Amino acid sequence: MSRVIERLRAWFGPITITRTGIATGLATTAAMLVPVTVGYMVGRLELGLGISLGALVVALADTGGSYRVRARWMLAATLLGAVVGVISGLAGANVWVSAPLSLLLVAAFAMFSVFGNEAARLGTALAYTVVIMASLPITSAEAVERFWTYVAGGLFAMFFTLLLWPVRPLGPAAEAVAEYYRSVGAFLEQMAELLRAPDGNVADWEVRTEPARTAVFTHLQAARSVGTAERAGRAGASPSTERLVELISTLNRLYGWTLSFSASIAIISAQPEFSRLRGALADHYQAIANAVEAFSSSTAGSHRRIDQPAVQAVLDAHAQCCRELRDLIAGMQDQNPQLAAELAQLAEEAQRLHDLLTRAAAQLLNEIELEPQEELAQQPRRSWRSVWEMLRANLSTHSTTARHALRVGIAVALGIIVYSVFHLEHGFWITFAIVAVMKPDVGGSRSFIAKRVTATVIGGIVVAAMVYVAPNVDVMVLLLWPIALIGFTILGVNYRVGIIFFTMFIVMLVDLGTPGNWELAGLRILNTLIGGTIALAASYVLWPTWQRTLVPGELADAVDVNRAYLEHVLAADRDPTAIRELSRRAHVTNSNTAVAFQKLLSEPRRQRGNTELLYALETHNRRITVATTALDLQLSLPDVQLPDPAALRTELDAALRELAQAIRSQQPASHPFELDAAYRALLQAAESDAGATLAVSEIGLIMDAVDGMAAVTQVPRPAGDAAPQITSAPQTA
Repeated sequence: MSRVIERLRAWFGPITITRTGIATGLATTAAMLVPVTVGYMVGRLELGLGISLGALVVALADTGGSYRVRARWMLAATLLGAVVGVISGLAGANVWVSAPLSLLLVAAFAMFSVFGNEAARLGTALAYTVVIMASLPITSAEAVERFWTYVAGGLFAMFFTLLLWPVRPLGPAAEAVAEYYRSVGAFLEQMAELLRAPDGNVADWEVRTEPARTAVFTHLQAARSVGTAERAGRAGASPSTERLVELISTLNRLYGWTLSFSASIAIISAQPEFSRLRGALADHYQAIANAVEAFSSSTAGSHRRIDQPAVQAVLDAHAQCCRELRDLIAGMQDQNPQLAAELAQLAEEAQRLHDLLTRAAAQLLNEIELEPQEELAQQPRRSWRSVWEMLRANLSTHSTTARHALRVGIAVALGIIVYSVFHLEHGFWITFAIVAVMKPDVGGSRSFIAKRVTATVIGGIVVAAMVYVAPNVDVMVLLLWPIALIGFTILGVNYRVGIIFFTMFIVMLVDLGTPGNWELAGLRILNTLIGGTIALAASYVLWPTWQRTLVPGELADAVDVNRAYLEHVLAADRDPTAIRELSRRAHVTNSNTAVAFQKLLSEPRRQRGNTELLYALETHNRRITVATTALDLQLSLPDVQLPDPAALRTELDAALRELAQAIRSQQPASHPFELDAAYRALLQAAESDAGATLAVSEIGLIMDAVDGMAAVTQVPRPAGDAAPQITSAPQTA
C-alpha cells in the first residue's frame, strides 16, 4: 500500500502552497463566483455566467507583481478582450468565417510572446477569449450586451484582485523579495541534506541543486521587476522601497558567496579528511537557511512587525556554527599545505557569509544607513519602431515563435470545423484545450497533452459522481467555492492537480443550467481528448520544432554571455553595474538552457540527438558562471589586488568565442587552447598575495571548464547522424 501511495505522490508531483498563491486563488475564485452566486440568487444565472467568463479570462492576464503593472495588463485584457469577444461571437454563426478568423487572431496573439512574459500572458488570455466566444455566436443586436458583460467581468476581476484584497503599497514588492529569500533558503537546505547523507557526493552539488538554483533566479527576476515598478511609480523616493532594494542587493551577494562556498567544499571533498567536516558544514548551511527564512518572514511582514528576537536568535545560531567550524578547521590545518590553504579559504568565506547575514538583519531592523545599489535600474521605454523591428525579426518560418503561432492557429481552426461539422456540444472545450497544451516544441506539447488528458479524465470521473449523487443546484453552488479555490491556488504550481480541480469546477459550473446532468463530464473528457489529438497531430505535422535544434543555440548564447561576463570581471576598469547585469543574464541563460535540456529529454529518443554531449556542455558552462561569480566576489574585496590578467583574459575570450561558434555550428573546436602559459604567469605573480591566489584559483576552475567543453566537442558524430539545422529562438524583449 505504501508503495502505491509513493507512486501516486510521484505521479502527482509536489504541491507548494504560498501566501501569494492563496491570495491569487481567493481573488480569482471570488471574482468568478460572486457574479454566478448573485445571478443564481436573483434568477439571472445566465448573466452571472457571462460576467464570470470575462472575469476568468482577465484573471489569466494577471502578471503578478506590482499593483500598477497588474492593473495595466488586466485593463488591456478587459478592453481588448471585449472587442475580440464581440468580433468572434459575430463570426461564430458561420463556421467558414469563424475558422479562418480564429486562425488569424489566435496566431497574432501567439506572436505577443516576443515582447516578454507580460505580453505573452495577455496574448494567451485573448486567445482563450477567441476560442470561447467563437463557440457562443451572437447577433448584431446582442453585441453591446456581450461587450459590456465582458467588461463588467474584467473590471470585477480587477476589483477583487487589486482593491479588495489587503492592499499595502509595497505589499507585492515585499512579498516578491520574501519569495526570493525563501528560494535561497530552499537551496541552502538542499545543500545541508546533501552533506548529511553519508553517501552524498558533494562534488555533484551543481547537478543535485539545479532546480533549486533555477528557482532562485526566477524569484530574483520577479523581485527585481516588481521593485523596478514600485521605484518608477514612486520616483525612487520611498525609504521602504530602498530598503527592499538593499535586501535584494545583500541577498545577491550572500547567494554568490554561498555558491563560492559550495564550490570550495566540492574541491576539498576529495580529501580523505573531508568526512570530519560534513556534519559541521551541514549545520552551517542549515543555520544560514534558518536565518534566510527568518528574514523572509520579516520582509513579507515588514510593514507590520519585525520579530527582532527571532532575527537575533538565528544570527547567534549561525555565529555558533562559524565558531565550531573554525575550531574544527584549526585542528585539521596541519595535515598538508594545500589542504591548509583550502581550509583557510573556507573559514574566510564562512565569516563573509556571517557578515552578510548581519548586514541583512541590520537592514531589516533599520539599524544602518541605507546605501542603495542600482539593482533595480529601470528599463528604457520601448519605442513603436523597436516593437515593429522585433516583430518583423520573428515573421519568418525560421522563427520558433512564428511557427508555433501558425501551428496553434491552424489547430484552433481545425477544432472549430470539427465541433461545428459534427455538432458537438460545448465545442470550445476542444479549442480551449488546444490553446492550453500546444507549446513551441514537440516535447513540451506532448508533456502538457498527457498531463491535461489524464487530469481531465480523473477530474471528470470525480465530478460526474458528485453531480450524480448531489444534483441539487444549491449544493452545487456551495461546492463550487472550495473546488475553485483549490484549483486556482494550485494550478500555477502543480498543473496536473490544478487541472483535476479546474475540470471539476468547469463541469459543475456548466451543469448549473441542467442540474444532475452527469453526462457533461463525459463530454468534457471527449472534447479534451479530441483537442489533445488535434494538438498532438499539429505539433508533429506542421513545421515541428525539436529541442535538439534549439539546445545548441541556447548553449552557444549562454557561452557568449559567460564570455562577456568574464571579460568584464577581469577588466582593468571594472564596471559594477555592467557586471551585475551580465551576471543576471548569465544565470538566466543558464536556467533557460537547463529547461531546454529537460524538454529535450521528454521527446522521443530518436529525436534527441547526442544528449550526453549537450549535457556535458551545459554542465561545464554552468561551472564557468559559478566560478566567474566567485571570482567577481573575490576581486570586489578591497584587500585583493590581482596581477594584470590581460594576456589570460585575451586567451579566454578567444577560446570562449571559438567554443560558442563550435557549439552553434555543431563542429569541433580546436583543442587544446593555448591558456596554460598565461595562467602559470598569473599564478606566479600572485603567489605573494593570499587573496589574489584565491582569485587565481577561481580562474583555474574556469579554465578546467573551458578545457572540458573543448574536449567534449571532439566527440565524433555517429555515421549518418547529420548535424541538425539550428532553429532561431524568438528575439524577445
